[in-house]
Amino acid sequence: MRDKKGTIQPAPGGDNKPVAPPDLWEKLDALRPKAPTRPQGGFTFTEFQRKFGLTEGKTRVELKNMMRGGKLVKQGVYYLIP
Repeated sequence: MRDKKGTIQPAPGGDNKPVAPPDLWEKLDALRPKAPTRPQGGFTFTEFQRKFGLTEGKTRVELKNMMRGGKLVKQGVYYLIP
């Protein structure tokens, strides 16, 4: 607990442990970034790699070439066909 000056005071019962505020989990949840929502038709790097059985390097090259050719666009972690 904190006193009016903001210094930490021992918890009631004398065990000298600081007490977490009652809304601690709500505060932590508010700070956590929200997961991106998957766009319709979007796929990830790993999904593409597994679907076509490619190595990581070959997958990177293929996706980069398709993006350069205008066949794909990247939105966050997802690739989309425009």
